[in-house]
Amino acid sequence: MNSNGWGKVLIPAMVGLMGVLIGYAIAPTSAKIEDNRLRTEMNLQRILTAQTETATLQTDINYIKESLLRIEGDIKEIKGK
Repeated sequence: MNSNGWGKVLIPAMVGLMGVLIGYAIAPTSAKIEDNRLRTEMNLQRILTAQTETATLQTDINYIKESLLRIEGDIKEIKGK
């Protein structure tokens, strides 16, 4: 083979090898990006759930406060009689 023949074989082989190497380099990065995206979505869902639970607890606390105020009023009324 002359030098032109080697070029016809070697250059496509090198380009193909580079493509494979780049593919191996990109694939794990893409997987990590997807994994991080899923983790972020899960964390956001946990935050939203925690916010909802906090709001529910705050509602419960307010109800308990109102109940205690009513009880306190009832006690004062009973003592006044």
